[in-house]
Amino acid sequence: MGGQKKKPITRMLKRLEKEKQEKRKEETRRRAEKGLKQKVEMENVIREIGKAKFLTPTSIAKRHGVKVSEVKKLLSQLEVEGKLRRVVSSSRLKIYVPVSQKK
Repeated sequence: MGGQKKKPITRMLKRLEKEKQEKRKEETRRRAEKGLKQKVEMENVIREIGKAKFLTPTSIAKRHGVKVSEVKKLLSQLEVEGKLRRVVSSSRLKIYVPVSQKK
């Protein structure tokens, strides 16, 4: 009689906390997978650099589905290593060419 009793508040709070933890774990796992995907894409970008006449961060990011900020870091690192040369530079746009090509 009287139907089902309410669950205690502490039990409900524990259940909510457990759900939050599961969401955090899932989000962490997704970020890790995304990071691995970014690494694979960056390797593809490095392989493709020699084939292009010129490179811009946005064109590479669109072509490979990678963040523009990651591509900018990669291109500046390759410039320091001597594999690329910056031809045009402004506050918004940087154009690179492989070292083997001339202006």
